[in-house]
Amino acid sequence: MSRRLNKHKAPPYDFSEVPGCTKDLQESCVVRIYSRPQWFSCIGELVQICTEAVRRQKLRNRFTGKHKDTTKPLSLFYIADRLDTDDPIRGYMVRHKTTGWLQGFIITTTFTTWQRWFKWDSITPNAGIMDRKGSVRPCNANRKVDADGSIAKALN
Repeated sequence: MSRRLNKHKAPPYDFSEVPGCTKDLQESCVVRIYSRPQWFSCIGELVQICTEAVRRQKLRNRFTGKHKDTTKPLSLFYIADRLDTDDPIRGYMVRHKTTGWLQGFIITTTFTTWQRWFKWDSITPNAGIMDRKGSVRPCNANRKVDADGSIAKALN
């Protein structure tokens, strides 16, 4: 992994100038990425777009008066580790149609855990789906949820 990280270059554009995507992606194009080397060739952009997303969220929170904590951006080493370790790896990048600048990305893989004690559990309040009384939390009311735990049971 370290050899691949040494080769990454800083993107040739300022991420604060990257326009946000519209909901209909009218000014954007979605590009499917098929290979690990394609992802690694853009790793500098992936890190920068994560950093910019956190910066913009902080500005929105300040503007709207929300005092919500913003998480820190994904680090170069975390992204590189995911790209190096996760298998299979699938994903998409969203780029501006005119400039080609990265506006976002999503990487998916199958779920993996190395913990013997891991257990799927939709009913525990720690999962954030149900409250302590066993009712579906209001924020999940319009979503399909595993309210009886049968899906979690089947996954274990």
